[in-house]
Amino acid sequence: MSKEEILKNCTWDSYDMATLDVNIPILSTNVKIDFLPPLKSGRTLTDDMVLALNSVIKLDVSQLDIIKSYLFWHFNLCCEATYYGFDIDFAEGESNSDANKRYFDIKNEDDAWKKSKLECLIIDEHEGTTVTFQFEVPWEDEHGCEIEFINGKIVNYENNN
Repeated sequence: MSKEEILKNCTWDSYDMATLDVNIPILSTNVKIDFLPPLKSGRTLTDDMVLALNSVIKLDVSQLDIIKSYLFWHFNLCCEATYYGFDIDFAEGESNSDANKRYFDIKNEDDAWKKSKLECLIIDEHEGTTVTFQFEVPWEDEHGCEIEFINGKIVNYENNN
């Protein structure tokens, strides 16, 4: 997408942040994109923000596989570290982590992906250009999960605080 197409089709809020729905082919759906331009820059987008959006549009299956693996890693981490207090019976010898995994019925990366909801992508220009995938996930409903890309590569992964 060109900068002109983006500017023509996005909506701006009172803080000079833009929103646009964009089809991401690898995800087979439209995704809400939030643009956070440099502070006090007005209603404009940098060339790097346009490049970042186009890199997301061109994501390939290998990057989707990486996203799935990070979601599954996050799921396992949360199951190990969290006592959810579910009203479920523990099987004999079953750990809290195993009971959590059984409750969510997630056994692999594809299961984690299917039970995750991509809320939006944020393209941020405050400290270099980053693209953050914000997911709503059932195993971490308070904070969600974020996966951050720079130049089309995952560079950071954390809870969405």
